[in-house]
Order: sequence, then structure tokens, then C-alpha cells
Amino acid sequence: MVCEHTIENINNKKIMYINCINCANNSSLGNINCFTKIYSKLKNYPEINNILFKRRNYNKMLEDESFKLLKEFINLSEINENLELCKECADINAVIKFKLKEDPIGAILYFDEIKPCDKDKEYFNKIKQKLEKSNLWLQVQKYKEEYNKDELYHVIFKSKISPAFVSFFIEELPKNAELLERYSIDDATIEIFKSKESLKPIYHITFNELNTSKDNLKILNKAFLKLSKKEINIENVNAIIKEVIDETAPNLEEKQREKLEKTLKRYSFGYGPIEILFKDPQIQDIFIDSPGDKPLYINHAKYEECETNLIPTHEELDKIATRIRMKSGRPFDESYPIINADIIEFGIRACGVCEPITFRGTGFAFRKHNIVPWSLQQFINNKMLSPEAAGLISFLIDSQKSILVTGPRGSGKTSMLGAIMAEIPQKYRIIVIEDTKELPIESLRRIGFNIQQLRIKSTLNRESYEASAEEALRSALRLGESILIIGEVRGEEACSLFEAMRIGAAGNVVMGTIHGSSAYEVWDRIVHDLSVPSTSFKATDVIVSCAPIRFGEDLTKNRRVVEITEVLKDWINDPQKEKGFLKLMEYNSKKDKLSFSKYLKRSEILKEICKRRGMKIEEALKSIETRAKIKEAIVKEAKRKPELLSINFACKSTSQYIQLAEKYNNKYDKILNDFKIWLKNQ
Repeated sequence: MVCEHTIENINNKKIMYINCINCANNSSLGNINCFTKIYSKLKNYPEINNILFKRRNYNKMLEDESFKLLKEFINLSEINENLELCKECADINAVIKFKLKEDPIGAILYFDEIKPCDKDKEYFNKIKQKLEKSNLWLQVQKYKEEYNKDELYHVIFKSKISPAFVSFFIEELPKNAELLERYSIDDATIEIFKSKESLKPIYHITFNELNTSKDNLKILNKAFLKLSKKEINIENVNAIIKEVIDETAPNLEEKQREKLEKTLKRYSFGYGPIEILFKDPQIQDIFIDSPGDKPLYINHAKYEECETNLIPTHEELDKIATRIRMKSGRPFDESYPIINADIIEFGIRACGVCEPITFRGTGFAFRKHNIVPWSLQQFINNKMLSPEAAGLISFLIDSQKSILVTGPRGSGKTSMLGAIMAEIPQKYRIIVIEDTKELPIESLRRIGFNIQQLRIKSTLNRESYEASAEEALRSALRLGESILIIGEVRGEEACSLFEAMRIGAAGNVVMGTIHGSSAYEVWDRIVHDLSVPSTSFKATDVIVSCAPIRFGEDLTKNRRVVEITEVLKDWINDPQKEKGFLKLMEYNSKKDKLSFSKYLKRSEILKEICKRRGMKIEEALKSIETRAKIKEAIVKEAKRKPELLSINFACKSTSQYIQLAEKYNNKYDKILNDFKIWLKNQ
């Protein structure tokens, strides 16, 4: 039987898929029928980089080095006809020719047996010398005393076996890669490598659940086949999976049963191999570029952008699209080629694109929400901002000022906004308006905050039942006196945000994030791109600018707050030309430090706060200094007790400061002293 084949381009490699599902042979190089077909295919398609055998229960693929052995030997195996050989030597030559095309290891071993005549000995020596140049010859000589011929095929030609239901291509690790870190997620082993072949680290996953025997693979595939015939929904999926296991393998031990349940759920009703990425707390973003013939890549909290060893097939991309479409209830096809949805069980925002908006295939981006939110103390600890900056931000929040956090994608602005929210006294109610869940609302609620969350219509979704930003803002203002947070300003919510700032949201803090790299760029985008009048923009009190910083030639990106800017009110058209911005803090890249500028005492906001609160400028600066020293003390104490950096403790310490400030009023030395005593006892 001729096994049909297709050739696919995977990560700049041409992989030949051979359909062996209905073939009686065993898809082994040691099988004469199989090797003869493979020999012919590789001769006809010399550009092939590897072969994958598709069996009913599993897929088998040669390891890269094994395929190189095979291809090298085939290229050396051509033997010309020699009509001058004696009859006996001509028969030997014919046997060698046939063996080279159907049994290469047998051909090498055959040279130990042949005894050509003296006249033809030189001819066979030349063939032998040619084949001796191959690595396969060397491997056979190395192991032939230890193994028989059939065993040699398995020892030399190593294969990777994966279950038939896994529609991901799993790349091998490059040679001489240096291991940087190893950890586990569920049943998978994660290894981070540095390779000389790439500037990006390699995020290498080993799926221990898939490295199993052929017998176990048969059980898995049989279970999947039964599962595919059942009617499954969210409510009954666990019960159906248990029922299928009872039918398929009733005598399994408990541990094996649990493993099988988890695997079945992940690959039938879940998201397959990328669920491991969803569960890794170190991963922030996951990207699959269309048409899906390259390794997917991630943003790692520690190693930044990494390439993985996973390449999804078109079949896998279709599965992912179906899952998102089914769970979100949103369309995703040629008529609606963009989908935005939340994968709630993993805290992920998914964005998908397909044809005709892509030239070919489907692509996805997955962004993880912060399950464990940051605190200002953590940002001090990793040098994103200085204690003085944290003190200033804390003072501005306490004084109910309007703040915008800006920065390019991946600069940490949303994490910064979440950390600033922890500085809000818990006695205040907070209303959060977002189109996708990004802020750590559930974590803040568990700490004790009263938060009402409103979802607004995404600017990318044409078909959506959520309220517009304008409707959500009107509702928020009707919901009573509250602090107002708008997650990210992208479109019409810009007008809503600045309307809220102008009216002061009933006199409380108003905050949000927006893409930009500086105060001027924020103004330029808001006024010229989002059509917000400059008079409305002036309702912003302070802009906190974040940015990823590279030091010298180092490729590592370090998140930093690079500027805290006050928006003055006495300009008309252009704040840059009319000196409408006042830098309160500036970043020095040589010192890697964010420090107060010489203009701080000229701040109109500080003067306005002092006037309203009956303070002197010196007292306001002393309050900022005390808050900074408190943050610094917490970071120092956290070297002994790391839990002091958590957002839980940030909220607790904010409440403690408020109580001490009420007790001692403007006696900041006593406030600091008592706080340090309290801190030591935590």
C-alpha cells in the first residue's frame, strides 16, 4: 500500500507528513517496506528536513540528528553499475545495491561478510570508503557488538512519539544551549535556555503526561474517541470524562486515573498544550502569529521575550478558535475576522484575527491579567520607582488629585495603576470602568476594598452588548460618591475620563492609563487623536510616565518610572510651547534613579493642596518625605519578611499611616517613629 504524504513548511523546515493510519507496516526504518518508500520519497524530495509518521494512536517523528544520519547516508548510497565484475562479485554488488535502498544498517553489516575476488576487491573497497565517511557507519561500528540489527535501528534512529490527539509540533532543543532555570507547572517541566543561535531565550516545555508508553497512548486515544461521541457541555464535562475512563480503562490506579482525567480535559474541552502557558505565573503575554508556522513566543516576567518549542498546526489553531468562540458566544469567521474575549478560568484576555484581515491563517494574542497585583513597595524593591516617588504619589492620592499613568505597551502602566489603587484609603468606594479585565479588582476586594466594576463596549468589537463608555460614566456618577478608575483610555472613554476629571467625580480621585511616552505625547494624542478639548485635558493634575529602559548594549528591558509631570492650568493652546508642564520628578539613566526636580517648590498643585488643607509647603514636603521613608523602611524590613512587599500589607500600612497621621497631625517625626515600631512587630 502506498502511504499518502503532504509537505508542510514549519519554522522554515519542510516536514513530510506520511499518513500511515491504514498501513499494515509499522512505520519503522527497520521495516524493509517502510524504508524503501522513505528512500524513494527522500530521493524525490531532497529539500525535506524531517519526516512525521501519522499512526492511528500516535505520531512518530525522527529526532533531528537521526534524520541527518539518514539523509547523509542516502546521499552517499548511489552505486553505479559495473559490468566488468565477475559473476560472484556482481551478485554481491546487486545485494549491496538493494540493501542500501531497503536496509541501510544491514548493508553496512553485510560488508563484514563479503569476500570479493582479488580482481574486484579494489572496487568494493572504494564503495566501503565512501560509506565510511557517513556518521551512520560510525554509529553501527560503535554499537554492532552490543545489539543485533533490529535493535540497532531503535538505538541509532531515535524517534519522538506523541499522541495522535496532540496537534502541536514540538521543537527539539538546539545544541549547546545553556540552562538558565528549571521549574514545574502541573505535569510539565519548564526549562529556560540561552542559545548561541538566538538572541531570545528559549522557553522549553516537556510534557511529562505525553511521554508515555504506546499502550497508554492507545488507552488515551480510545478514551478520546469515546469522548468525541458524547454530548458535552460545561456542566457535565467532569462527569462524562469519568464515565469514559470507567468504560475505557476501569482497572487504572488512582494516580494514573487522575492523570488521564486531567489530560482528557485539557485536550478535549480545554486549550491543549498552551494551558501550561496560561498557568505559568511568570508569563505575561502569549503570541501566535498567522499563519501559525513558527514557534509561539511569550513575554516572561524574568526573561522577557522568549521563543517556545511549540508550533501549532492549522488544526490546533482551529481548535483554539472554536473554544474561544464557544465560551465567549462571539462570532469569529470571515464576516467577523476579529474576536476579543476573556478566558475567565485563566484570567486571560484573548484577541484573535483571521482571514480576510490576515493574508493567510489565524493568529492570537493572549494577555494575562495580574492575579497577584503589585505594590509600590515592590516597585521600589525592583527599582521601577524611588521611595520619594512613591511618597509623592501617596500624598497626591491622599489629596484626591487626578492622575494619568502613561507608557508604551509592556512598560508596566496597568500594574502601576493597580499598585497606586492600594494607596487609596479603604473607607472610599471605588468604581472601575474597563472594556477588558486588567486591574486586580478581585485581589483588592479580598483585602477589603468596596469596588463596583463596570464593563464597557470594546472599540474592536462591532457586535457587543456592553454599555458605551459614556453610558458607563453616567451610571457611575449616579451610583453615588466614589473614586473613579478608567482602566485604559483608547477611544470614546477619553471624553468620559476628562469629563469625570472636570467635575472631579464628586470631589474624589480620578485615575486612568493611556498609551504614550511623555506628558506632551499624552496631550497630543488626547487632543488631536481622541478629540478631547485642551480645556478638558487641563483637568489632569499629574501624569506618571513609565518606560522600558535599556542600559548600554544590554538587551534587557528594565521598567522604570521616568517622569512625574504636573499639568499647569495657565496655558491656552500648546502646553509645550507655553510651559504648561512642570516636571516634579526626573529620571537619571546614569544613576538609575528617579529624583525630585528643582521645580518642585513651584508646583501649583502643592500650593493648592496646602491652601485647601491648611498646610505650609514645608509641611507638605515633610509629609511626602515621611511617606517615602515609610516605604523605604518596609522594603528594608522585607529582606527578612518578603510578605511585607505584598499589596495586602501595602493597604495595611496605608491604613496605619492614616491612623498615626490623625493622632499626631503634622508631627511627622513621631509618625515615622511609631510606624517603625509598629512595622517591627508585623
